[in-house]
Amino acid sequence: MKVNCKLCFKGVQPTGKSFIVTEKQVKEWVAKDNKNQKVLKLFSMGFNLVKNPQGQPDRWIINFNNMTLENASDYKLPFTQIQATLPIERENNRNPRLKKYWWKYESNAFEMRQKLEKLSLYFVIPRVSKWAIFIPASPQ
Repeated sequence: MKVNCKLCFKGVQPTGKSFIVTEKQVKEWVAKDNKNQKVLKLFSMGFNLVKNPQGQPDRWIINFNNMTLENASDYKLPFTQIQATLPIERENNRNPRLKKYWWKYESNAFEMRQKLEKLSLYFVIPRVSKWAIFIPASPQ
């Protein structure tokens, strides 16, 4: 069936602990500046998918997507968090792209996000699992 041709993606790879934030931080940052919600996203990993009912994510991450450094810095509180530790964390990474574009993910799955916007439903499958688990999800 050609309808699903080339519609399989690895997903988001933050590659850095600094991107992970608590729900409390998310609420505080959005209360201080509503535009911060644009870069604060729910994040799922294999563990979430098998642990939570319907695979609902329960972790939050900062995601500047394809923003330039200047645009990312407009989101003061999230940017300040990653700016404080991420460049140091990435200093020893062998991927030169991660050193140069330290505020971005290793794989931000931009094409995946574009494709998902057009769908009403898709399936999430944990990469590492004893069994293949297909969990229906809707684009956020």
